[in-house]
Amino acid sequence: MIKLIKISLTFICLAAYVQFISLFSFDIGKRFYPFFKEIDPDNVFMVLVIHHILQAIITLLAIIIISKLLNIRFKDFGFNLNKLRYSIVFVSVFLGVWILIQAVIGIYLIKELGVSPGFTFPLNFRNYIGYYLFEVLLSGTSEEIMFRSLVIPLMLSLWGKYFSNSKRFSIVVISASTFIFMIAHINLNLFPFKITHFDILQQLTCLASGLCFGYLFLKTKSIVGCMIAHNLLNGIITLMTLLFVLSF
Repeated sequence: MIKLIKISLTFICLAAYVQFISLFSFDIGKRFYPFFKEIDPDNVFMVLVIHHILQAIITLLAIIIISKLLNIRFKDFGFNLNKLRYSIVFVSVFLGVWILIQAVIGIYLIKELGVSPGFTFPLNFRNYIGYYLFEVLLSGTSEEIMFRSLVIPLMLSLWGKYFSNSKRFSIVVISASTFIFMIAHINLNLFPFKITHFDILQQLTCLASGLCFGYLFLKTKSIVGCMIAHNLLNGIITLMTLLFVLSF
């Protein structure tokens, strides 16, 4: 019972940290957006850019502090080039499979269910390029620092003594980190409390990618492959959405 309580408390604290930092940095992004309105007049990407840069910086500082407190080497949070060749092969296979899955699902939704493909912002060159560059350069880079670099090593350090079966432990860690990843992609308003965004397809994407990225992190002990995969995955989703819009 004590083991379960300690594991649950760690999980709750990590999930709460992720939500708080995400909400805080997004609020800061909205406050600073007026300074960048000329660059992004339709408010498509600059708030997201500021949000992700800030949450990455805060989380990096948290990792540095935690590494000192728990005596964990900084490179053990994934900041290394371990098994880079394996990561590249894994990412290539993952993205190839994902392109096929997204193409099939996208065509089915459009042809069979009558779903209209589109973006949540006015589609023009500046908006699309700005949003696309954000997705392929920053989205995964920032989020992997939070959801894999911070979360997984902490779980490994704090929960390891409670598991004698390493395979079962890996499954628990990957599943728990993926669940936190999914929760973070549900937008909330705290005062008053309400869910402002929930997308079932996005949640399924987070589930599939979270499990894959978690596995890759445990396999390589490096965040590099996860960052590359995450950025390219978001870039592929953005590019294929554009192709669907132009084609249908």
